[in-house]
Amino acid sequence: MRIWVFLSFLVFAHLVVKAQETSLIHSKTVFDSFENPVNTAFVPEVSNKYAVSFLLSSFSTQLRFKGDIEPSLKAFIFNRDSIKGGPLLGANKQNELTGNVNYYLAMFKLFKSIKYQREIGASIQFRNIGNALVPNSTFAFLDSYKNFNSPYADVFNSTALNQSFWQFGLTYRENYNEKLAFGAKLSFLSGATYHQIDIKESAIRLLTKGYEAYFNGSYQSNLGTDSVEIKNLLPNFKNPGMAITLGSSYAFKNGMYVTAHLKDLGFIRWNKNAVSSTFSDTLTPTKIDTLIPNGNIRTNLNRMIATGAHLGKFTSFLPAHLQIAASKEFGLYKPVFVATQYFDGRGTQLALVNNFRTGAFNFALNAQYDKPNGLQFGGLVMLQSLTTELYLGSEKLLPSYYFTKGMLNKDANIGRSPTQMNIFMGLNIKFGRKVQSDGMADFIDGLNDAETGFVYRLSNKERKAVRKEAAKNTKKANKRRN
Repeated sequence: MRIWVFLSFLVFAHLVVKAQETSLIHSKTVFDSFENPVNTAFVPEVSNKYAVSFLLSSFSTQLRFKGDIEPSLKAFIFNRDSIKGGPLLGANKQNELTGNVNYYLAMFKLFKSIKYQREIGASIQFRNIGNALVPNSTFAFLDSYKNFNSPYADVFNSTALNQSFWQFGLTYRENYNEKLAFGAKLSFLSGATYHQIDIKESAIRLLTKGYEAYFNGSYQSNLGTDSVEIKNLLPNFKNPGMAITLGSSYAFKNGMYVTAHLKDLGFIRWNKNAVSSTFSDTLTPTKIDTLIPNGNIRTNLNRMIATGAHLGKFTSFLPAHLQIAASKEFGLYKPVFVATQYFDGRGTQLALVNNFRTGAFNFALNAQYDKPNGLQFGGLVMLQSLTTELYLGSEKLLPSYYFTKGMLNKDANIGRSPTQMNIFMGLNIKFGRKVQSDGMADFIDGLNDAETGFVYRLSNKERKAVRKEAAKNTKKANKRRN
């Protein structure tokens, strides 16, 4: 991804904050058992032995932007209109641009045994993590440098981070006793892309022909200033990392089920060819014309970064967080309370999920609160039978509805600030023989088996009987020949 594109509004399409599919916590889905490894994906005595999904395992995406640029960004998304940043210069406020993509390419789960309810799983997952703050003046410049009639400071002052990686996870859980259980997810990480920029000082001044722009800040990327290509997004061993999630659960006598997870404690070690650069320079772009209104500023930025760059390894970290959840069933109704504490400055998120089950269908309505987003409402519709899990939901129902309505009607004025859209879906299949105890089993291997075992056939007694039978057959054959 080129530095100029990274500075532009397109950053929102690649940036991520770790989203929680709150509606699926304590849902006994395969997804929940991978995100929260102490939670079970199987029900003893009735569940099949294997759970598997591929390509359609689980997918979630979230988009959020807040600031004066919202109407213009929505007009671009809905109608491909150009960004109109000039009118925003009067109040040079920051715009928050965030998003989320969390995709399980494949999941496999094995119900190992009823005793201790052991479950083993493996998964392949692709994730992004990031955040961005971009001022109105940057969008005004993207519109045209001519929006600045006089010298202007802090034009490009922005911070942005984009980190994407593959996660190959192994999970294990078991009951310690009838009440207490433990689970863990150990993941090997394969870093795909990393871009971070921090522009602390900047300014622009018009010249007789063109303009000059000042930049002071830092930049770090595993790709330098190169564009992101498909090959960069494929798994590799160039940027290894590790992550762990630990969980514990306790089942009370009154039916309450409580879980606690320390999640995403991990790092990625980016290779020796990663670029780190500090810069402080004034650029005077050329080749300014009607086709390229701002001239060759991209090329100049790339050169500036290359001048102050050095190659070397560095380490990035995942945003670890602590999550506690409690639930209890009341017939067809099951409420789930969830509290999540982030360690990266995002504070605390509180949520209440209301599950209503009828037959094989589960309907959930949830309310969640955190400081950046305020109070949000979400929902879920899920078909959950002994062999199939199919679900569709959103953690931000009303904003997602207005975003979709605006997109269908091509109307950027529909909806309120902040602009948000969230959707998640998944499909999992369970197959194989049911895992049951002997007293409940529909079928027990070897019971009433008419054949003898392989080991038994290798015993001396069995071998003698076989040789004796062979000798009789040989004697009969010789008599027929005579």
